This record gives sequence, structure tokens and C-alpha cells, in this order.
Amino acid sequence: NRQLRPFEDECLARGIRYKLIGKCGFWQRPEILDLLAFCRIVEDPLDDVAFSRILLSPYPCSRYLGRATLAVLHRPYLPSLALGFDHKELKSFHRDALCRLHGFLTDLRRTALNSKGTGDVVYNIVDLSDMESYYRAEGGDDGDNFAAENISEAIAAARRFRSLADFIAHAKRAEHAARSGTGLTLSTIHGAKGKEWTTVYVAGCSDGLLPHKRGDWEEERRVFYVACSRAAKRLVLTWHGNPSALIPSISGAKVAFAGTENP
Repeated sequence: NRQLRPFEDECLARGIRYKLIGKCGFWQRPEILDLLAFCRIVEDPLDDVAFSRILLSPYPCSRYLGRATLAVLHRPYLPSLALGFDHKELKSFHRDALCRLHGFLTDLRRTALNSKGTGDVVYNIVDLSDMESYYRAEGGDDGDNFAAENISEAIAAARRFRSLADFIAHAKRAEHAARSGTGLTLSTIHGAKGKEWTTVYVAGCSDGLLPHKRGDWEEERRVFYVACSRAAKRLVLTWHGNPSALIPSISGAKVAFAGTENP
């Protein structure tokens, strides 16, 4: 999962259709969708869809709001906020929370205007919303995916774009591309169990990654075997840095060792 974003981005850049097996792609992770909602509200203050997602987000800026507030507000939400928060159906602490959120979003847009480069804009959004610190304190991990690391990865990705609008458009293209259902298959090893392809690339066969530095050796060896046995005809192992110590365990197979002249 943590290697997914570069592959999705490269497929988009090269016009390669792809599909995802199992978990959602990088750009569909909940924390990334939350971050994109903040980006969209900075770009367009009247984006009520983005605002509704922010209302439901778990970060300090949206505390005491959530579904109860969303059910009362009428579209478009943000113009209603600008009219003075005159929502008699809301309890007083909800109205106060709504005022605070409006002030926070106003400050967020002001900070974004003074930021240098798209990466800095996204970094400031993460910093001011306490997104990354929230996940580091509260968790947000599901075993092999780490929300805080994904947010850091999104900041790094944003630095490649000239504008926030370009960054948002890229994420939207990635979301549509992942739903194509055809082309190159991207999968975790666990997601590939029970399946077989003519050619399989196992990416990240690096020391410390596969086997993972915190993993059990025997379990990691079984996982590696699952990955390699998904290939019917051709298996390619790739790595950066030092190759995995597990590679000699499949030396009897025909393997194309990528990245080395003398395997």
C-alpha cells in the first residue's frame, strides 16, 4: 500500500489504464480525501461538497459538528455561513462551532495565498488542520497502511504541481483511472492470493521491506512465496538499495532480476 502512489501517478502520466485489487487506491484513502476537501475549499470557497466532508472530518476544526449539523444546513452551505449563521434549528454550541470553522477556513485561505508553491500550500493545510498530528496521536492505521505517512506522501506529491488546481485535478484523474476495471493490475500480495497472471512484477524486494524489518521471518517468507507463485510464465523482482535476503529461496525458478547485470 505504501508503494502505491508512485505507481498510480506513473500510470496516469503514461496513459496506462489500471485497476486496483482489494483496498482502495492512495487517492481514495479517507485521510487523503479529507486533505483534498481542504484543498478544494481553499481553491473554491463555495464548494459545498468539500465543505460537507470537512464537517464530517475528525479534526479539531470540525469538533462538535458532524452529521447532526449537516442534516440541518441547506445547500449551498458556505453562503449560508456567510449570512451570519442564522440557523435557528441548530443548538448554540453547534452555531459556535460553525463560526469557529468558518473563521478557520478563512484563515486557511489567507495562509494559502501567502504560501510559496503548491507543496507549501498543502503542508500549511495539514499543519493548521492538525491532520497529521491527529493520526499520529489517534492511530488511523489498518495493519499495512499508515494515515500519517500517506499525508506526508501527499505533501511530497503536491510539490510536483504548479498550482493547487493542478494537484486537485491530478487526484481526480487518479480516482477515475482506478475505477476503469481494465489494464494493468495493481495489488498487494495479500490481495493477490488465489489469482494468477502471465507476468508478475513484485516491487520492493528490498532488505527491510520484504522481509519487513519488523516482520516475522517465516511469515514474511510465506508472503514472499505467495507473491512469486502468482506468475504463470514470467516473474520480475525489483528492488532499491540492498536486495531481499529472501531472493535466493526461489533460485530454482526462472527469474528476471531487474536492476542488476550479474544476478
